[in-house]
Amino acid sequence: MYIANSWFTQDRRRQYTWTKLGDTGRYQTDYILTKCRYWNSVCNAKAYPAPVIDSDHNPVVAKLREKLKKVLKATMR
Repeated sequence: MYIANSWFTQDRRRQYTWTKLGDTGRYQTDYILTKCRYWNSVCNAKAYPAPVIDSDHNPVVAKLREKLKKVLKATMR
């Protein structure tokens, strides 16, 4: 497995995902995991500090690059 949001360098406020009560500590406890086979499809992963959400966790978001293969249709004879 590959931890996507620890691979990229971000600002400190984009790294932490959990805030301790009383705003005394900030930690990175939530991760985005991908298979090693698809590690190069992850472009960026970061946490969004959002005061609108009524939680002590910040949402973690990843930007992925996807390559789709072309499916050839069978021809009728």
